[in-house]
Amino acid sequence: MKHVMVFVLHHARVMRHSSSMALRRTPESESTGRNAPSVEAAFQAAPEELMAEILEGELHLGPRPARLVRVSAGVGRMKYYELERDPSPHYTGNLNAKHTWWLPGVESCPVCDLQPEGGTSAQYPRVDLSALSSEEQKKLSSAWPVPREEFIRRRELVRPLAPPHAVLESGAAFGPLQGTGVGYFGQLVMQNPWSLCMRLEALERIRNAPELRDIQLETHGRFHPDCLPPPNPPCPTCGVAMGHGVPDPYWLDASSLPPHVDIFRLADASTLIIANERLVDAVHRLELDGVVFKELEAR
Repeated sequence: MKHVMVFVLHHARVMRHSSSMALRRTPESESTGRNAPSVEAAFQAAPEELMAEILEGELHLGPRPARLVRVSAGVGRMKYYELERDPSPHYTGNLNAKHTWWLPGVESCPVCDLQPEGGTSAQYPRVDLSALSSEEQKKLSSAWPVPREEFIRRRELVRPLAPPHAVLESGAAFGPLQGTGVGYFGQLVMQNPWSLCMRLEALERIRNAPELRDIQLETHGRFHPDCLPPPNPPCPTCGVAMGHGVPDPYWLDASSLPPHVDIFRLADASTLIIANERLVDAVHRLELDGVVFKELEAR
């Protein structure tokens, strides 16, 4: 299997895009040949301001992704956005899938009841652990908490096979995301706030069944200190200090944001996926749907 995951979903779909898109196909190539002539005619006649799709022989219409509306910003300063799943009822897709391997939980400290090795929602679908023994792979397929020493042992097995930027904490997932999905998916898919998939149809629209690829993200960026509460003292036994949730509202520390990637997982909160305006512009230019963008302040 390839290092990137591929979903093959259950329903065949045909999608029409505006004539401004380079990947627009002719009506003949869009048709599966199994739809009623009246449905095909309505598909071709759908207004350009709507997304048209044939699903199991029925025509479905939905709103196109909203164009990016710019607000005031300093000249020459990059803008950043948090990705969120589009809440429109049109998006009914649901995935039943999981990654192949995990770093497990760690048994809690008997004094403070905190987990000594932290936790993350980071996902690395391109990391292949199949070179490890079958016994070690079986252990890494379970997220059940283990003693701290055993966690460290497993983490060090993974480290040489992971990218240098990988966050190797409890909950880190590796290998292709495998499973099935049902319902309607946009071109970009967020099953939850910390995972991002993309339909291959966003790049090649010649197959009847949509496929999704899990996106491996680097981890960068910090919250600005002004939005954080004072730190808690560390536990005298395990040395771990109780963390804090995502501040509301929160600001990004501009000095910590990466210039070399356009989308990344936030280091201070691995459940947040952040994109810069280059990525957002590209998504809106290509009319990729399924997610919305919330502008953030960077100081």
